[in-house]
Amino acid sequence: MKTSSISKIKKALIIVFWLLLWQIVSLVYNKPLILPSLFDCINSLFGLLDNSNFYLAIFSTLAKSLLGFLAAYIIGIFISYLCFINNLLFEFINPIVQLLKATPISSVVIFVLIFSSNSYISSIISFIVVFPMVFYCCLNGFRNCNKNLVELANVFQLPNRI
Repeated sequence: MKTSSISKIKKALIIVFWLLLWQIVSLVYNKPLILPSLFDCINSLFGLLDNSNFYLAIFSTLAKSLLGFLAAYIIGIFISYLCFINNLLFEFINPIVQLLKATPISSVVIFVLIFSSNSYISSIISFIVVFPMVFYCCLNGFRNCNKNLVELANVFQLPNRI
């Protein structure tokens, strides 16, 4: 019990340190457009909390991000299963997935802003971040599945449900 309270105090002191450093640097730098003070940020946040459009924007962004996550999961699982069945397909898909994995998000944001509307950014970014992870994790899971357990499930006619 004593260790957890000391750990919480340590974490709180670390957070206070960084917040104080932020405030000091913003006062010394004195360019509020580039580095606003801590108090300016808190005041702006409370100002936004009174605006109903703020909550609509948060909900809209969250819904679009979840749509990107869902699409990444569904497509990632489906394509990884197809690549597990057909290795030639994996050889075709792997460079694209590696490219998605290595692409900086900031360049994707700029690319999307140039070629489409900004309402799709959160969906596309969440898809690009999540898809390679889901693809490789599911593909490794399919490849490393114990074949004896699959044969045992077939012998005892277990359902294919998860």
